[in-house]
Amino acid sequence: MRVSHAWNDEVPEMNPRRVGWAVLLALLLFWGGAVAAGAQPHPAPPPPPVCDRAAFRTVVDVGHTLDVPGAKTARGSTEYDFNLRLAQQIDKDLRAAGFGRTVLMVSTEPPTAGLYRFPGHSLFISNDNADPRGSLAFGRLLGNALKARGLTYTHHYTEKFMGHRQRQLLDAQAGVYRYDQLIVLKETRMPAVLLEAGSIVNRTEELLLATPERLALVGAAVVEAVDAFCAARRPLSRKPAAAAQKP
Repeated sequence: MRVSHAWNDEVPEMNPRRVGWAVLLALLLFWGGAVAAGAQPHPAPPPPPVCDRAAFRTVVDVGHTLDVPGAKTARGSTEYDFNLRLAQQIDKDLRAAGFGRTVLMVSTEPPTAGLYRFPGHSLFISNDNADPRGSLAFGRLLGNALKARGLTYTHHYTEKFMGHRQRQLLDAQAGVYRYDQLIVLKETRMPAVLLEAGSIVNRTEELLLATPERLALVGAAVVEAVDAFCAARRPLSRKPAAAAQKP
C-alpha cells in the first residue's frame, strides 16, 4: 500500500506494478530560539509553516487485489486483507484530520514480487526517484513517528544472508533503507517512501498487525508525517506586487 500526494486536481502518475505502500512528500522546517536575560530581543521569528490540508491531495494505494492477494499467513489470511485494512485506517485518519481530498485506490494489475518478511516494519527509498532527498526526508519523519509510538524496524536487510536482497541502511534511527530498483519508488515523479508495516507470515506479528490498536498507531504516524510534509511543501502565496506595497 502506498500514499501519494499532489497539489493539482490530477491523481499522480503511478506504475501499476506495486509492492507495499508508499508516501510521497517533502521536508519539515523548524524555527525557534531563546533570548538571554538582559539581551536585546530579536524580532519574533516567523510562524512555523501550516499545512493547507483541504488543498492537499493524498492517494492511498492498497497494492494488492482480490485476484492477486499476495502472501498468505499461517491462518489463511492474505496480504491484500491486511493491506486493505491498513489502507482504510489511514484513509479514515487522514480524512478525519482534514485531508478531505484523500483517495483510496486498489490496483488492477498484479504487483511485483514481494519483499522478505521479518518481524518489524521497514522503510525504503530509491536514489533513482525524481526527488531522492525529499524521499529520505519523509522516510526519516515517518520512521521517527513510528518509533515515537513504540514500533521498531527490522534490521535483517543489512545482513549478508539476505544476498541480493541486502539493502544499505541510510538512517539507523528511523530505519530507512535504500532500494533503487523498486519500481514503485524509482518511477514515481515525486518523493516516495515504501513502508512494509510488518510481517504477516510471522504468527505473532500477524495477530498484532490485525489489531485496531496497531492500525491506529500506524495511521497516526502517517498523519503526523504527511502533515509535516504538507506544511513544508505548501505552495507559495502569489500576491500581486501592487498589493504588497499598500500600507
